[in-house]
Amino acid sequence: MLSVSSALPSPCPSLSVVIPAYNEASRLPATLDALRQWLNANPQLEAEVLVVDDGSTDGTVALVRQWQQEDARFRLLCNPGNKGKGYSVRRGFMAATKALVLMMDADGAVPMREIGRFVALQCQQPAAILIGSRVQAEVDPATGQPVQRQIAWYRRIIGQCFHAVVFALAPSVQDTQCGFKLFPTPLAQALAGRQTQNGFAFDVELLHMAAKNKVAVREVGVTWVNQAGSKVNLVVDSAKMFVSVLRIAFNTSVKRRYRHIQWDAPAWLAEFGLLQVALSAVSSVPLPPQPQALPQEAPQPTAV
Repeated sequence: MLSVSSALPSPCPSLSVVIPAYNEASRLPATLDALRQWLNANPQLEAEVLVVDDGSTDGTVALVRQWQQEDARFRLLCNPGNKGKGYSVRRGFMAATKALVLMMDADGAVPMREIGRFVALQCQQPAAILIGSRVQAEVDPATGQPVQRQIAWYRRIIGQCFHAVVFALAPSVQDTQCGFKLFPTPLAQALAGRQTQNGFAFDVELLHMAAKNKVAVREVGVTWVNQAGSKVNLVVDSAKMFVSVLRIAFNTSVKRRYRHIQWDAPAWLAEFGLLQVALSAVSSVPLPPQPQALPQEAPQPTAV
C-alpha cells in the first residue's frame, strides 16, 4: 500500500484543515492526535488546523485552547453561540490562509491518509472540488479489492432519502453529505460568500452553486468507519434538511442567487505549477465577461 509520506507530491500546495465542532470533547482528542501525527510525518506540507467551536457546553473549547498553546498549527475559532455546522464551515473557509482548504468532521471517520491522497489528486489530476464519497467504490491498492465501509444503518437511510430529494440540485453527486471535501481556498471563499444555509444542508448548497457555475467536481471513494456519538437526529434533522433543500430551490429558481460566482482559477493553478495539466479540468469555470467591441460605422461620403 502507498505509504503516508509518499502520497504527497513535492513541492505541494499548502493546506488549511477546517473542523467544525459542537460538544466534541470526547471524540476530538483522538482526531486531533491522529491529524498531528500525520502532519508530523509529512513535514513538506505547510498546514494549519482551524477548529470552529459552535457554542459547545462541554470541554471542547478548553481542549482546543490547550492544543493551540502546544502547537502553533492549531487555531480555535469560537462562534457566538450555536449557529450550525454550515455556519461553522463557512467561518472556517473565510479564515483559511493556505492554498487548499479541507473540510473534515470532528469524529475522524475518514483516516488521515486520505488527506495525502486528496492533495496528490488535486495536483496530479486537478479538479475544482474533490469530495469524499461513501458510495463510490474505493479500491485497496494492495489487494485490488473494494474496501468495506462501516456505516451505521441510520446514516444509510438518511443518505438514501436525502439523495433522492437533492438529485435535482446536485444530480452528478452521489454522496453530498460525506464530511470530507477539498477546495481551492479562493473557490471555497467565493462559494461561502453566497452561502445561506447554516445547518446540515450547506453541503448541498455549495455543490449546487458549483453546478450552477459549471465548476468541476470529482467524487472520490474514501475509507469510512462510523464513529459513536453522532449529533444527527434521524427524524428532526431529516425534516430540517428537507426544508433547507426547499429554500435552496427557492433561492436558485426565484432569487437567482447562485449564478455568476467568480474565482481566478488560472492564477491559482499557475501559482502552484498546475496550469498546463489542469486547463481541461477547469476550462468550464466562468471568467469575467470580456467587453464587446463596438461596431465601427462606415465612413460617410464627402459632400462635393
